[in-house]
Amino acid sequence: MSALQLAAEGRDYLMWCPDQEFDNAVSTLDIRKEKKKEKKEEKEEKEEEEEEEEEEEEEEEEKKEEKEKKEEKEEKEKEEEKEKEEEKEKEEEKEKEKEKEKEEKEKEKEEKEEKEEDEDEAAV
Repeated sequence: MSALQLAAEGRDYLMWCPDQEFDNAVSTLDIRKEKKKEKKEEKEEKEEEEEEEEEEEEEEEEKKEEKEKKEEKEEKEKEEEKEKEEEKEKEEEKEKEKEKEKEEKEKEKEEKEEKEEDEDEAAV
């Protein structure tokens, strides 16, 4: 009798099957359980791998962002340094111009004094 016929009659197949068929049925159930267990393990492994990949991607992204921030900071520091250098050069230029003007005024003053002395001597 087949399992379907026995089920139709309301009897349990395992109660009426010969020992060999019972062993086969149990073996089939064990195989199915094993396959189900393997699928579950594969699914868990796959999920773990995906999580690890996501974590690695996040870490790479964080490293990339940190690197970009560091580069931006260095660029900003270079710009500030350059601006300070330019400002320093401008200050030095102003100092040189002031010094030059001072020297020119002194020179004009000396020339004026010499001219006055020459005029005084010529007048005498």
